[in-house]
Amino acid sequence: MKKIIFVTIFVFASFWVQAQSDIVGTWLNEDKSAKVEVVEVEDGVEGKLVWVKNEKAKDKLGTVIFKDLKAKGGKWKGEVFAIKRGEYYDTTYTVIEEGKKLELNVSVGLFSQSQVWTRVEE
Repeated sequence: MKKIIFVTIFVFASFWVQAQSDIVGTWLNEDKSAKVEVVEVEDGVEGKLVWVKNEKAKDKLGTVIFKDLKAKGGKWKGEVFAIKRGEYYDTTYTVIEEGKKLELNVSVGLFSQSQVWTRVEE
């Protein structure tokens, strides 16, 4: 019985680690104007702005763009920061195309918007 419990815990832990590694990395936004580096932190996963195309936006580097990401059912739930509005919005993140793309579905009230970001291969 102990062996079955251990194997079950190991399998679930393996899936959790795999999910963590799927989203970790650097992502280029849809209009190719910014890169966000997603890393594991103590209480989950977050993404910080590490590159911007617009020189005037350099002061935003280091800003937490993705926060409170938690894996849920093959997707990620969390928030994304809209720099132009200065607000966080509820977001569902889905790693697609064998880890090469990241689909963001942002919800604001009754409205939603999707973007597809591209993994940056270092």
